[in-house]
Amino acid sequence: KNQNWKKLRKLIQPAFDQAHVRRMSESLLHSVKHLVTNRLHAIAVNGQTFDILPHLQDHGLYMIAQTSLGLSLQQIETTARFLIETMHRAQLLFGTYLFDPMPFFSFHVLPYLGLNPTQLKHKKANANFRAFVKNLYRKEKSRQLKEGGTGNMDNLLSILVNISINDSTFTEGKAIDNICSFMFAGYDTTSVTLANFLYYIGKHPLVQAKIHKEIRTCNNNLSEALVLRSMPYLSAAIRESQRLQPVSPVLQRRTAEPVTVKSTGHIIEKGEVVFVPVCMFHRDPVVYPEPD
Repeated sequence: KNQNWKKLRKLIQPAFDQAHVRRMSESLLHSVKHLVTNRLHAIAVNGQTFDILPHLQDHGLYMIAQTSLGLSLQQIETTARFLIETMHRAQLLFGTYLFDPMPFFSFHVLPYLGLNPTQLKHKKANANFRAFVKNLYRKEKSRQLKEGGTGNMDNLLSILVNISINDSTFTEGKAIDNICSFMFAGYDTTSVTLANFLYYIGKHPLVQAKIHKEIRTCNNNLSEALVLRSMPYLSAAIRESQRLQPVSPVLQRRTAEPVTVKSTGHIIEKGEVVFVPVCMFHRDPVVYPEPD
């Protein structure tokens, strides 16, 4: 199992090299412009007070759908209701499964006995989404094969199709699993991370002023992607907001071999589940003198 995981990671890793990420960044910047120009600017001009999270969730959907599936903004608009409902149900399905004491019974037995219809709806939504991704995957693979195994490499689907063409061990099922995982993991985390960042700079107007100054004085002759890298204070502020509110407050891992905790001598046996409290580490006063 571990060797299969390592091989899969090795196959997928090139999809996230700097060249591919730079190409994806153009789609991300286009999505940001869409959010600011078409949504937030109109609200700000009217001086309205509003909840920004739904707008950031839509923005997260645009970004993930563009970088994962290669969909245009127009295509995303026509499928937005389906995508949003699917993402929401997938999150509920994962959260319920994670904390269910009897997940197999609750998710694979009760729904089909008519005793857990909500979970059945969630599972059907997930199946419908996988079918949607499979259709896009097969269309892209057909297109690449006709064009000699090359395609537009600015989205994850095209990159994974290209990998599958050149490596028969990377099957359609593995590609679809990874695309779905990437979308489900990235949708809510993207919008919540942005919301947390805006919340913290809203609470600290001096920090916000420094960010505005850095943006105004940056070198506009650089490309948009390079401009973002030339703003260290903005980058530091984003990282600090992520320290205070990490995307994953707790990580879960299963030990592959026995581990001895040096500080206590406690032995964690092979196969045990270990919870890593990231949020506590991020507020350790030994590492961060002013953790809060």
